[in-house]
Parts: sequence; structure tokens; C-alpha cells
Amino acid sequence: RVFELGDTVLLDVHGGTKDVLLAKLDQMLFSEDVQIGDVTDTFGCISLQGPLAPGIVANVLCIDPGDCASWV
Repeated sequence: RVFELGDTVLLDVHGGTKDVLLAKLDQMLFSEDVQIGDVTDTFGCISLQGPLAPGIVANVLCIDPGDCASWV
């Protein structure tokens, strides 16, 4: 997954490919204004799939299940 956050782009990749990807991106670095780094320890990710996922998330977050409809 790719997250474009304005002045930052985050790539969410499988842990087994992280080091190879970092090395490849570093090889292609051509601008002084670019920084490549590993922020693995900064973020976390939880995934919940299936038709009941919006209701479960709404229950956990104590919000209206209708607020989760656009997440599916």
C-alpha cells in the first residue's frame, strides 16, 4: 500500500521485503531533497475483513455502524 501524505509518502510492505526495497530505493536516490528511512517501529497496522467488519470496528470504537459503511 502507498500512502501519500503531502510532503511524505509511506510504503506499507511485507516485512520480508523491507530491507531489499530500502536498498533498491537508496540505489535510485537522485535528489538531495529525498530521505529514505524505515519507520517500522513508528506505526502499526490492524486489518479486519469480511461483511461483519464495519459492525465490529464500530463496536470497538463505540461509534455508529453507519459511519463505517464507506470503509468497505
